[in-house]
Amino acid sequence: MNEARWRRMAQLEESRTAYALATVVHTTPPSSARPGMRALVTPDGGLEGFVGGQCTRETVVDVAREVLRTGQPRIVRITADPVPAVEPGVMVRMMTCASGGEVTLFVEPHIPAPVLAVVGDTPIARAVVELAHGAGYDVRHHVWQAPMPLEAFLDQAVAGTPHDALWVVASQGAYDEDALLALAPLAPPYLGVVASPRRAQHLRAVLREAGASPAVLDAMVAPAGLDLGAVTPVEIAVTIVAQLMERRRERPRTAMADAGPAAAGTGFAVDPVCGMTVDIETSPHRWGYDGRSWVFCNRSCRDAFARDPMAYMESR
Repeated sequence: MNEARWRRMAQLEESRTAYALATVVHTTPPSSARPGMRALVTPDGGLEGFVGGQCTRETVVDVAREVLRTGQPRIVRITADPVPAVEPGVMVRMMTCASGGEVTLFVEPHIPAPVLAVVGDTPIARAVVELAHGAGYDVRHHVWQAPMPLEAFLDQAVAGTPHDALWVVASQGAYDEDALLALAPLAPPYLGVVASPRRAQHLRAVLREAGASPAVLDAMVAPAGLDLGAVTPVEIAVTIVAQLMERRRERPRTAMADAGPAAAGTGFAVDPVCGMTVDIETSPHRWGYDGRSWVFCNRSCRDAFARDPMAYMESR
């Protein structure tokens, strides 16, 4: 990988910008790509580098968007073979250009680590910081110290933390109310509070009286953490990090359990020709057969299916 690409990747990492890295691993002539060629794809569809001609570029951008959405890497084979072999774990996309050839790429997501902001200098707060670091979070530990005014400290903490950060308030009575009032307008994706159930009721009442939105009140997790019978500070921290992990790993379903036709409410279908996962709502390539609507990744797959539907239905 050339030095310019390393610098560009470092720049994206520094700015916490997600991107996908596509690497050519195998080619069949007359493809213009060569093994080892790489390209970066940003969320807006920008492609920097070379992994093949226009047909390859369009497919790589499409697959890159998928891996950024799911967080899962993919191996994709772009081929002109009208009846491509389907291998487990390999996504097949059709080469729509007349030049032919075949390119196999590995497309991997580079997604910034989620930011976790921890407020407080209690044993539980320190344990959460340590465990979350080990779990791959970008941890920001905010500890108030006199003589700095508490309000200024909280304003600084909020201003210096990414807007999509997860928050854990663990000052345990020292300045919980103030921290929650400062964080409520952000409506963070996770707002956990280390507090007893009774204390949590009081904190919700404080927020309600201050005009916090019902969405914030509903989203606030208090007591924070999974109910695992934890007692010690480290055990409680484990339950909090486990809860964060549980929510982080929750992913929308991205493929139907059975290949073939589009089904209402699934959002995705599997192209019966090439095996690619297709977005039902956005794909214009459809064909009605056997009383069902079949969805395809491109026109070539649709036309191949239309010529002999039973060949693909039987193979699936």
